[in-house]
Amino acid sequence: MPIVGTDVYMPAYAAAYTDSGIASLSNYVIGHFGNKQGLVMPAKVADARKQR
Repeated sequence: MPIVGTDVYMPAYAAAYTDSGIASLSNYVIGHFGNKQGLVMPAKVADARKQR
């Protein structure tokens, strides 16, 4: 995204959050904006990180 002639990127944040924290946040968003219960488990987050 160029801002005043300079490309600006979102900083990396993966190391800042635990698998449990990402699962909790995901479940919150799914519950409040998806109108259903979030079922994201920390183990699934860990598996997704390994696939990168």
